[in-house]
Amino acid sequence: MVGRYRLARCRRLETLGVSQPERHPPNAPAAIGGADGARRCRLKGVSLRIEVDRESCMASGNCSMWAPGVFDHDDAGIAVVVDPAGEDDDTVLLAARNCPKAAIAVFRQEERLV
Repeated sequence: MVGRYRLARCRRLETLGVSQPERHPPNAPAAIGGADGARRCRLKGVSLRIEVDRESCMASGNCSMWAPGVFDHDDAGIAVVVDPAGEDDDTVLLAARNCPKAAIAVFRQEERLV
């Protein structure tokens, strides 16, 4: 299932003109993976940059309920960003604010919004 998910995501991103997602390896140093060294998945190239801290995510499903066009869950139930432009900015911010573990960070340029 994850393979089909990745292929579909890459196709959607190509239609948006977005380069391939930037992924950090699980053992990334703190300078790459974040201040706490947590594994993160980032998608760049659209108005908002959305990061999901996969170590903090508790798979509640709130993000995909609030913004189903942006978030989905992998086979382990952890949230992933499928299309950063899949919903309007306010909906993405609402989904991030309703994450019970605050595992979603949303940035516009370098400013952290959530």
